[in-house]
Amino acid sequence: MKKSGLIIVALFLAIFAKAQVIDSETGQTGATPPPQQNADVMDAIRKPVDGVYDKIHLAQFKPISLTYIREADVMWAQLIWRNLDLTEKLNHPLYYPTTPQGKWKSLMQALMDAVSDSSEAEPLRVYNTDRCTNPYSISGLLSSLGQTQITEVLDDDGYPTGEQKTVFIAFEPREVLRYEVYEQVLIDRQRSVQEMRMISFAPMVFYTSLATGSEEPQDEEYGMGSIEARKIRRIGWFYYPEARPLLATTEVFNPANNAQRRTYDDILLMRHFSSYVAGEENVHDNRKINEYVVNGMDQRLESDRILDQIRNRESELWEF
Repeated sequence: MKKSGLIIVALFLAIFAKAQVIDSETGQTGATPPPQQNADVMDAIRKPVDGVYDKIHLAQFKPISLTYIREADVMWAQLIWRNLDLTEKLNHPLYYPTTPQGKWKSLMQALMDAVSDSSEAEPLRVYNTDRCTNPYSISGLLSSLGQTQITEVLDDDGYPTGEQKTVFIAFEPREVLRYEVYEQVLIDRQRSVQEMRMISFAPMVFYTSLATGSEEPQDEEYGMGSIEARKIRRIGWFYYPEARPLLATTEVFNPANNAQRRTYDDILLMRHFSSYVAGEENVHDNRKINEYVVNGMDQRLESDRILDQIRNRESELWEF
């Protein structure tokens, strides 16, 4: 009995020593892999794993066809500009995640990936105005996304050498905290509806610049340097009909049910976002509200007045 027990143990150890590892993805066998603590990061071998099953239906999504509008059926129309502040809670699905989490990415990250994707025959275009007539070149757009700053050169001990150098700080999608939307409001008598249709939208980033023209110089004795003023610039305008195929296949986090994630096209079509009117078309070169109203509270009241005027226009038309 003892000899037979020793023979069984010896056979078990021999089989275990010759055991091979089977790759669950490829099914190939190989030697036991070495520890991965200090291993170099290799190229990706598969797509990001976001669960135990693949969401193949998402890649097959297509934008929902919008209802055709006949010019003779439009009783009233107006062009407006809106601002979407991503710091508001309702707009957080458009901002997060700040870094891609598998296949889940922010709206700006998805747009930048589509713009810089060299595998596509025609990458997503970015235009210089909200009318979307003249597109930027891809190389020029990517090289301009950033901010140039002048910094002092430090020696090996961390002390300034008196020299200065120009540093280019690259743009990051997380810096986009606002979107400007250009859309048209119209009343269709054929369907008896008032509808808002987006035409184009532009991501906007804040940056700091040294304030100039101050009346009094800053007191350097108490360490008060130049005042930094926040300014905002548009990266470019995306034509909404061109971006819809991308938006319809990019999922958005759904806190209620991970199995039924929405897409960015769903959010924009359902208008599941918070915004305020930044301007309406007018005879004064389409000036925005902040060009003729200075106070912030008065600007918001002017925005509400424009919205009330649009709502009243619809009710007045159906009354007669």
